[in-house]
Amino acid sequence: MGQTTYAQRLRDAAIASYDWAVANPNIFSTDPDLVNPDPELGTYDTDMRHLSAALYLYAATGTPSYRTYFDAHYTDEHLIQWDYAYPFEAADQDMLLYYANCPAPTPAVLAAIQDAYAFSMNATNAENLPAYIDATDAYGAYLATNNYTGQQYHRGHQGSMFSTMNTHGLDGANAANYEKAAAGFVHYFHGVNPNNTAYLTNMSAFGAEHSVNSIYHGWFTDGSALWDEAGVSTYGPAPGFVPGGPNPTYDWDTCCPNNCGSVQNNALCIAESIEPPKNQPAQKSWKDFNTSWPINSWTVTEIGIYTRPRMCACSRGSVHRVASIPEWSHPRHPRPSI
Repeated sequence: MGQTTYAQRLRDAAIASYDWAVANPNIFSTDPDLVNPDPELGTYDTDMRHLSAALYLYAATGTPSYRTYFDAHYTDEHLIQWDYAYPFEAADQDMLLYYANCPAPTPAVLAAIQDAYAFSMNATNAENLPAYIDATDAYGAYLATNNYTGQQYHRGHQGSMFSTMNTHGLDGANAANYEKAAAGFVHYFHGVNPNNTAYLTNMSAFGAEHSVNSIYHGWFTDGSALWDEAGVSTYGPAPGFVPGGPNPTYDWDTCCPNNCGSVQNNALCIAESIEPPKNQPAQKSWKDFNTSWPINSWTVTEIGIYTRPRMCACSRGSVHRVASIPEWSHPRHPRPSI
C-alpha cells in the first residue's frame, strides 16, 4: 500500500538503465573515467544480466521488444547449451523459468526451457533427483564433493532446485520425491549433518542445542567482549546468520608456520588446532571458529549477503524455497563435466 508512485519510479529507472546499457555496450571498457560496478563479470555473465533485464522488464511492462530479445538470446544460457542444471547457476536458471510468469510467452521457447530444466533434474545430471532416489548422501542433502567451497548457498541452491520443479509443475510423477528431496536440505541446515550442527548462529535460545557460536565478521569479531563467541562473550553473534560452511580446501596462511614476519606472528599459526577443518572429509571440513590471520577462518565461517541461504517452510509444511540468492558462474566451475 502507498508504494505505487515509488514502484513506477523504479520501473522508469530500470527502463532508462536498460536503454542506456543497450546504447553504450562497451562504455566500461572504453571510458577511463568510469569504473565497472562489478569487475568480476565476464562476457557471459554480462550477457546473462542483459537477458535477465529483458525478461523482467517484459514481465513488468509487456513490451514486445523485450520478449523479442529474450527469445533471440535465451539459448545463450548454459542450461540450454549444456542440458545441465546445477547450483552454481541457479539464478540464471530461475530467470529462464520465470518466463512462464510473463504475459504471452512464446510457447516453443517456454517449452524448450522447461524441458531442458526438467530433463537435467530427473535424468542427465546424477547430482539432482538421481542422487535422492539412490540415497547417495546419508544425510539426505547430496552435494558433489567438488561443490564444497565454504559457501553454504551452493547447497541451498541445490535444495531449491528440487522445489523449483514443483513450483513450475515440471514433473508431476515425481512431485513427492522433489518435495522430500528439498526437505532434506532444510533438515541438513537445521542439524541433520555429520557435524550435528544447526548452521545458524546463536540459536540455543530458540531450541537449537548445537548451533553456530562464532562467525568471521567485522562486527562479531574474535576477541570482542560483547560479540565474539556465544556463551563466552556477553551477547555472541546475532541469531540466525548462516556461516560459510564446510571447506575441504581450507588451510592456514601460506606464511605458516615459520614465515609470518615475526616470532609472535609465527606463534599465531599454532595457537589453535586447525584439524578440523583441515585434513577431513568434505562434510567434516568444518570448525566453529572466527580466528583471523594467519589462521584465516573466513574461508569456513565468514558471512555476507552473498553467502546466506534463506530457508522457509511454507503452508501445510511443504518446502517452498531453500535458498534465493543471486548467483554467478563460480570460477571453479566454468563448465560441468557432462
